[in-house]
Amino acid sequence: MDESNFLRERLHWTLRAGGALTAFCVVGAVLSALFGAPDLVSWPVAAGAAVVGWRVGNQLMQRYEGRR
Repeated sequence: MDESNFLRERLHWTLRAGGALTAFCVVGAVLSALFGAPDLVSWPVAAGAAVVGWRVGNQLMQRYEGRR
C-alpha cells in the first residue's frame, strides 16, 4: 500500500468515526441534559444518531474524492 492511499484511508476512517462520535455525543447530551429523557430513550436514539453520523462522514469523504 502506498503512502497516499494509506493517508486517504485514514482520513476516510477518521471522518466516519468523528461523525459518529459527534452525533452520538450531541444527541445524547441534548436528550438527557436538556430534555431529561430517560436512558431507555436517549441511548437508542443516540446510537441511531451515531449510525447517521457514520454515513454522513462517509458521504463527506466521497464528495472529497469526487472533487479530486
